Amino acid sequence: MLSFKKWFMLFFTALLVLGALPASRAEASSTAVVPIAWSSFTAGNPTDANSLRVLDTLLNTNKYALGTWWTNKGFAAQTGSYLTFGGVDEPNIRPPASEALALAISLKTGAYNATETGVTQTNAMAIATKLTASLAYQHRINTTSGWGNGWQTAFWAYLAGTAGYLLWDDLSVTDREYVRKMVEYEANRFNSYTVPYYRNEAGTIISAGDTKAEENAWNSSLLQLATAMMPDHPNWNLWMNKNIELMISAYSRPSDTTSTRVLHGKTVAEWLHGSNANEDGTVVNHNIIHPDYMNSITQLLNAPLLYTLAGKNTPEAALFNADIVYDSLVDLNFANPPYASPGGTIYIDGSADAYYPQGNDWGTKRRMHFAYMDAAASAFGFDTLASQKGNYWEPYHAQMVLDMQNRAGHTDGHTYEASSEDTYAGREEWVAQFAGRDYLTKWIIKQNKYVLTNETYSAPAPAPVNPFTYTFEDGTSTGWTPVNGTWNVVTDGSKVYKQTSTSGEALVLAGDTSAWSNYSYEATVKLYDAIANNATGLVGRYADNNNYYLFRLTTSGKAQLYKKAGGTFTLLQEVSMSVTTNTSYTLKLVMDGSSISGYVGGVLKVSATDSTISAGRIGFRAYNQTASMDNVAVVQNLPFGDQYEDGDAYSWVPISGMWNVVTDGTNVLKQTSTSGEAVTVTGNASWANYTLQAKLKMYDALSFNASGIIGRYVDDNNYYLFRLITAGSAQLYKKSGGAFTLLQEVPLTVNTNTAYTLKLVMSGSSLTGYVNGTQLVSVTDSTFTNGKIGFRTYKQTASFDDIVVN
Repeated sequence: MLSFKKWFMLFFTALLVLGALPASRAEASSTAVVPIAWSSFTAGNPTDANSLRVLDTLLNTNKYALGTWWTNKGFAAQTGSYLTFGGVDEPNIRPPASEALALAISLKTGAYNATETGVTQTNAMAIATKLTASLAYQHRINTTSGWGNGWQTAFWAYLAGTAGYLLWDDLSVTDREYVRKMVEYEANRFNSYTVPYYRNEAGTIISAGDTKAEENAWNSSLLQLATAMMPDHPNWNLWMNKNIELMISAYSRPSDTTSTRVLHGKTVAEWLHGSNANEDGTVVNHNIIHPDYMNSITQLLNAPLLYTLAGKNTPEAALFNADIVYDSLVDLNFANPPYASPGGTIYIDGSADAYYPQGNDWGTKRRMHFAYMDAAASAFGFDTLASQKGNYWEPYHAQMVLDMQNRAGHTDGHTYEASSEDTYAGREEWVAQFAGRDYLTKWIIKQNKYVLTNETYSAPAPAPVNPFTYTFEDGTSTGWTPVNGTWNVVTDGSKVYKQTSTSGEALVLAGDTSAWSNYSYEATVKLYDAIANNATGLVGRYADNNNYYLFRLTTSGKAQLYKKAGGTFTLLQEVSMSVTTNTSYTLKLVMDGSSISGYVGGVLKVSATDSTISAGRIGFRAYNQTASMDNVAVVQNLPFGDQYEDGDAYSWVPISGMWNVVTDGTNVLKQTSTSGEAVTVTGNASWANYTLQAKLKMYDALSFNASGIIGRYVDDNNYYLFRLITAGSAQLYKKSGGAFTLLQEVPLTVNTNTAYTLKLVMSGSSLTGYVNGTQLVSVTDSTFTNGKIGFRTYKQTASFDDIVVN
């Protein structure tokens, strides 16, 4: 029988041949990166005054990066193959990623000048490639407990990934794959992402003081990179459509929610579910009208750079409302009062000074972002509404930056003196990446290859919602981490995950170390080599490489159940059976408490009682064997628990919101989007009568903020919800057919930054909710008899920990 996916692809291909659907990148699926064809860019470097000015600024930042910065960061003293950055947070990752991008742009466009920097091009390239490769290597997809999967990490991945894309020909094959996987991982986070807004469609502010304009723009920049680098990726249509949505939403105005303008096959109104800018083009961030965040629209302007380098046309959505925002910088007048003295426009005619109408919390001498905005406005033509054009303003703003670099005592190329000039800790690196993107913009325009398009991109197929099922049909192995061996997704009838090394052990892992305890793990397995000692099978409860269970087949004709404890294998049971190479076998390993069982083709073959290892990941292990796996399915059983101390939330499926494991005393699962509903779920749809307990902490104190735990989750329209609301109550809700019904509510003092233990007991039609061990609500309702568990927040930053289900 054809799977739905294969049927859909056949149907899709037929329609495409008939011309019924727009062009798509899915026909020739490949996760490979298509490198930049540098030989096609033959126009040389720009030589106009604005270009030469920003070139001087860029070279100064390169000089600083290669000298003072490289030494003071401790990188010069590190001797390992890959640099360490001292942590996984913004101060650790974003600054070096910014310097990597600036160096890559300088080196690959031919702008680099060793005479100016005092470092040979060879040595500069060595530093740039090591910095870029190290950033990719230290990402969580490549290194356990690495950076990534966070609120701002898509932007850091854009910076480091673009450096990698530019330096692709100069990286090793191994490091290229680290870069590719980093970009792919961060891009896949947005496959089912709910785009956030400052206002909803009705015009009500839902994220007071905090526009989502910058956030949406930087998330778009990562998807711009992914779609430029990997044009044949099976998720390309998914990425591109989300990219377009983020572009249009970033600086959308209230009036845009009813706009009939068509962009990429849909009206603007159809793309939007709210707005992030004011009607006049200003945005509110840090609770003020903030010119610096108006300028963040430049994150969308990475698109013409990346797509032109990739030989592609730039989506028109990248420039959406850029003319409105730029005109508001140039011409919008802020009267005093109510705005700060002396009033006036943000850009000040004939001056490098800038006016901040409600104050500035980033310092008084930020100008490189304005210089880049001016350059882009001129290059891409969105200065048409402004009374003075980009070419008029850029010399003022750019020259101020260069003058700062040329001050006495700045011989190493740094820009700032007192931190009050720019309070951001990564200010020097910030200047570098803006100068680099400014110069790259001028270089791209010089090549005369930039083209806008309003083409329609094919609608993406629905994203999978169950991370415990793997068929590899998308051509990727996202979520699987090879420990050793040679692993690739290949075609063997359908797509399979194949291991081809025949030298010793080959092991690949997936899943959650601490949360996966009682579960069944099934996969289709094929062995290709017939040597007597060859063996292949399933790994369960993998705690580390010295502790796990293994259910395997040997080509000598046995099914074996092993325990590996403390590094030593112990055979728990084996039976003889016929094992034939090039034949598919369905293996299942069931772990329920101390009961461990192995099945082949649905028939019980081996079983044992052993309590040595209580929880761990899944894996696939081959020994001296070419082997493949497919059709992986993991089913969770009770009891279940998660404390996130392994640093991930692998068991959880985000439905909406931004969920990440962070440290708040201990590791917790934290949700940080304050734009409407955020839901994440896990568990087994067959769970019926159970108790769910979790520790909840809420961080926002607005009266309508609420967070809680979900039981008997059938789908996003059907479940029970026990929650706390900061207005002061505990509430038990039923959501049925998409409509919420309040079942019971009791008053309760609820404080922010305080941990509460919530418990929801579901037994038949009896539903009971407890807070800190005290029963508060109890009702009878039989609408839902079984379902998964989950967490839900509403316009609320909140964290969850110490989950127990039994």
